[in-house]
Amino acid sequence: MIDEIKIIENIQKLNINQLMIIISKPFNTFGFLMMLLFFYQYKILNKKDIDVIGAGSILNLIIKIIFKRTRPYQKYSSVRNFSNKVHNNIFDKYSFPSGHTFSSTLLSLILLTKYKDQTIINLIPLFVGLSRVFLGVHYPSDILFGLIIGFIYFKIAY
Repeated sequence: MIDEIKIIENIQKLNINQLMIIISKPFNTFGFLMMLLFFYQYKILNKKDIDVIGAGSILNLIIKIIFKRTRPYQKYSSVRNFSNKVHNNIFDKYSFPSGHTFSSTLLSLILLTKYKDQTIINLIPLFVGLSRVFLGVHYPSDILFGLIIGFIYFKIAY
């Protein structure tokens, strides 16, 4: 069995706090909304894209409320919260699945339908997921399922 806490502890030994915060921040609620508005304003995304992302965000929140998984830094004293955020409201209280990873996966897949030759877009969810584990706010399995659920939802909704 994989020891997810050991993975988080080992990743957190790296001295990359600021980099991980920079990678994660655009997918915080406010940053993500601003990014979506920018993409919509400049016709990178259309109304259908925004609707799919909005509905997906609601789905992700429902899954979080159903599973109610405590964030690693809240459950284990050996895991540090490098995000410098207290996660205590209904929108960010739970860790499973990772909303940042779900959103970045969904956005990346939508962008790939428009920019097929830009395969580097595939790396965005991986870096975002890694940043969330490093910051101590998600387990690796939260990230894995954020990717999987984002992909499945995209295939169904798009």
